[in-house]
Amino acid sequence: MNTTHSNLRLVGVPTRDNRADELFELRRTLAGMVLVGVRSERAVRARREQLLELCQRTSRVTLALEAVLPDDVLASLFFAARTATAQARRAIFELSLGSSAIDELTQARHSLFGALTLLSETAAVNGYLPRGELARTDDALVSTRAVLAAVSHARGHDDAWYLEVARAELALASYNPGSRVSTETRSMLNSLLAGIRQRTPGMPARIAVFFTEPAELPAAREARA
Repeated sequence: MNTTHSNLRLVGVPTRDNRADELFELRRTLAGMVLVGVRSERAVRARREQLLELCQRTSRVTLALEAVLPDDVLASLFFAARTATAQARRAIFELSLGSSAIDELTQARHSLFGALTLLSETAAVNGYLPRGELARTDDALVSTRAVLAAVSHARGHDDAWYLEVARAELALASYNPGSRVSTETRSMLNSLLAGIRQRTPGMPARIAVFFTEPAELPAAREARA
């Protein structure tokens, strides 16, 4: 899904809200979904069920956001998100267990991630920020690091998926007016985004080098302490 920020608007005072946490968790879970190398019928069915559950959770968070942002300007964005989620669900229900199964799962994953990206942008621009673990850190890019860490595990030979996720997460971090990132960091994010758009060779490695710090949430560190 191609989205622009022209229809998004920043309103009100930033608010800590669990809908933002849910969107982050959905993006991280979906980013880490491995499809390359999935061949057995059992594995295909497992991915199908996981995607279906993520679609249901995405539909619920869409309705929740619409309830708190009943704005005509945002109506088209919510409609686009619902449409992308419906496309993902349709691909899942029409899934065959033949040679095209992975292609159909890949399309469903792509459509759903597009919906989640649009919802995340809408929530962030309207001041809805995480209230859980993400709120307990001063690292403005912690969610970006966490999602990229998840997709790194799924990367394998699937650089296209890695770059799709990276492009969405970098754009969200760069554009989000609530991101406490320096001008230098924002400039680097935009540079990486430009490299992805221009299909510059070696972009996965460049992105990985930039995000060298551990993508750990505070709770994970406390659990080990």
